[in-house]
Formats: sequence, structure tokens, C-alpha cells
Amino acid sequence: MVNSSLVDTIKAFHPEELTEFRLFLDANYHNRGPHSEEIVQLFGYLQKAYPDFRASEIDRTAIYIRLYGQESPVKGRLEKIMTELNKQLRNFVLSRHYLREENEFAQLMDWATWLRNRGVEDRYRQVVDKMERMQEQEQGKDAEFHFRQFLLEKEKHNWENLLNQRKGDVNLPNVIRHLDFHYHLNHLEFLNRLLLQQKVALVEQPKEIDLNASLEQIPSQYLQENSILFAEASIFRLHRHRVPPAEEVQDFMRWLNAHEHEMGNESNYRFWAYLRGFCSLLLNAGNREMIPVLHQIHEDNLRKGYLFFEGKLSSSAYKNVTQVALVAHQRTWAFEFVEKYKDLVIGENESRDFYRANLANCYFETGEFEKALDVLPSASSYSDYHSAVRRLELKIYFEMESPLLPFKIDSFKMYVHRSGKNLYSEVKTDLLLNFVNILQQIVKSPKGDKVRSQQIIRRIEKKKAVAEKNWLIEKAKQLA
Repeated sequence: MVNSSLVDTIKAFHPEELTEFRLFLDANYHNRGPHSEEIVQLFGYLQKAYPDFRASEIDRTAIYIRLYGQESPVKGRLEKIMTELNKQLRNFVLSRHYLREENEFAQLMDWATWLRNRGVEDRYRQVVDKMERMQEQEQGKDAEFHFRQFLLEKEKHNWENLLNQRKGDVNLPNVIRHLDFHYHLNHLEFLNRLLLQQKVALVEQPKEIDLNASLEQIPSQYLQENSILFAEASIFRLHRHRVPPAEEVQDFMRWLNAHEHEMGNESNYRFWAYLRGFCSLLLNAGNREMIPVLHQIHEDNLRKGYLFFEGKLSSSAYKNVTQVALVAHQRTWAFEFVEKYKDLVIGENESRDFYRANLANCYFETGEFEKALDVLPSASSYSDYHSAVRRLELKIYFEMESPLLPFKIDSFKMYVHRSGKNLYSEVKTDLLLNFVNILQQIVKSPKGDKVRSQQIIRRIEKKKAVAEKNWLIEKAKQLA
């Protein structure tokens, strides 16, 4: 019984939930079939074995004897009770889930439908009015809001349709309107996720998705009425550029600052994340004017909680905030940030690779190269962190004039060529290869060669995608 679906289900329960489930079984409303007593007994045996479920405690033959007092099991008899107990567990979980407080709107909707079908008009109207008041109190008109409103308008249509005297629109325009909003909001949100994924990974563009027609299908009036839809459309337009225009990114930031109060936390969390990503793309393209802007966004988003997920920081956010603070010459702030949030990073392991990688970055920026090398992790299972750590290692060896640098450069090149096709998007691969190729050119160039220095700088500036662009320009200038 150790690997049975029944035991797997019970393992997923918390202790207090098992206590509640026992009350659920004992109530005998759901559990009132011919095998109800056997179901309760079987659960009692399994509850005692929780949470370890040692094989000796839940041996099928031993439990069969306890249940039936027979040493020769009847084929399928115990399995039937196990199946019935599993059904009761499922009914319990679904009942609790459906009746939770945050699901009140769905409960009222089902209650309104029942009242309508039974012809209880006054009570029906009271329930519909309550749902309308709940909707009026919502902060952001997101896709879920419009889905609830669609259900509400459809319910009102169903009522009016019962009394249809072939006059009026029986609320159909409102039904269609909110269905439209629900579709367009969801459609754009997931298109934006797809476009973002294409920037960081190799994802083919499905032929059936027509990106050019996506915005054309949205009525302009909808964009004017709904801030969340307008924001999704703005992000979609910015995504269509390999590197978004700086002016358009700044315009969207100003708009978001002015309208974030019209949207809920979830929408603001998502939109500010996109905005930070666009600023990072501009930084990678060499737009240094975005450095203080992005650092200011990070400070603001930390304060408002937009960088956190359930109180935790993603490893990428931890890295990006640190890196931007350093290039903004906010080194003390960066050290404090790395220390303050080191225990809140999602996915951090026992060797604290994320913390060490960011601490190494801080040491590098303060010129403490030996310290940086000492704390730098040797590898990371996160491809983004791994490439960042390896780039930092190359920069450290360069600053220390280490004889190991040429070998490290060759190793990094081989890594990008082998892994790029599977791990990175075309843009990311270009960033990494351009970085290592230019670094190799700098290493091989003699010092005091002004012509060579200017030549390399022009090559760097000409390329749209170069990782560590500003550092490379600085090193190229030092050749002169």
C-alpha cells in the first residue's frame, strides 16, 4: 500500500486537515454507503501510520485481517474500500476549496442560479445586487474581474430571457462586452509572456498566431477604458522591438507611475517586472542613461513590494538589483542589499551560490579581486547565473593579469557554442559571444596602440548586443 494513490493523497494532507477529514467522515452525510464503517476503519489505520507510512504499518494483508478477520483475502475487496476512501478524501478537499471565503463570488453565482431556477425572485435579486457591490469594490479591472462580470451579466441575461417579451436587448451587449474584455486581456497577457520567453530562450513562433493582427482586433474604446489592457498593449508594442526605444520605455514608465493606483497589486507586479526588463535590454545595448533610472525603479519596487513573490526574491531579481546598484556607483547600498536579503532568495542552496555570486560582484566593483575569486561559486544549475558567474570570473582574471585567462576564455567560448542552441535565445547567445570575442581581442592587443584601441571601441559600439559593454569599452580605452 506504500506506493498507492490513497497513501500519496494522505501524505499531502496537513495534520489539522486529517482531523477535519475525520469529522467529515463521521458526519455520515457523504460517507453513508454500505461500506461506510470499513472506510472509517481503514482511514483510522492509515491516520495512525501518518506521516511516515512504514511498510510494516500499512501492509495490505495485515490491514485486510484487521478489517475482516480473514487471513485469505478476497480479491478486490480491500481495493474497493481504498477507492471509496480516496473519493471521500477528494470530496473533502473540493468542498473545503469551494467553500473558502475568497471563493464567495462563485458561491453566490451558483446560489443565484438555484434561486432563479426555483423562481425565488426577491432573494435572487438580493444576491445579484450583492455580487454587483462586490465587483464595484474591486481595485483593478483585470481579466478575472471581467470574467466574473461576464458571468454576472450572463446570469442577468438568463433572468431577463425568462421574462422576454421580445423587447430590449435582454442584457446581451453587456455579456458580449465583458467577454471581449476577458478575452483581450488574457490574449495580450499570454502573448507578452510568449514574446518575453522568445527573448530569453529558443521558442519557435507558432504559425497560427498572427502577432501583427493582435492589436488591430482590440477596439480603441476598450484601450481607453481599461488601464490594464492599455498597459498590456504598450508592453506588446515594446516587445516587438529587438531593443525597445528608450523614449517609449520612459513614456511607459511615466504612464505606469501615473496609473498604478488604478490597478491591483498583481497587475502592478507584472507590469513593473516588464519595465525593469526593458530597461535592462537598453543597458545591455549600451544606454547608460538608464542606469540611475533602473536603480531608482528598484528602490521604489522594493519599497512597494513589487519585487517579491510571497515575501521572497527571485534569484534573477537579487542579481539584477545588485548589478544595477553597482554600475550606478551605489556600492554601499549594494553590499547592504546583498546582506539584507540573502535569506529571502528563492531556490538558494546550502552552499549559498546566489549570495556568494552577488557578494563576489560587489567585491569586484570595489577592486577586491582576491576576495571576489574566493567567494565566487564554481558553477550554477541556473543558466543565467552560470553565464554571469563565468563572465565575472573572466573579468577577475583579466584584472589580475592571470596566465589562466586565455584558457578560461577558450572554455567559456566552448560553453556558449555548446549550450547556446539549447539554453539561450539568439539575443542572449550574441551577447555572450560578442563579449568573449571582444575580450579576447583586447587581451591580444599590445598596450599603447591607440589605433587598435579606437578600432575595438568602434566594434563594441557598432554591435547591438554585447554583455558587459561598458566594462569592455573601459578596458579598450586603457590600451591607448
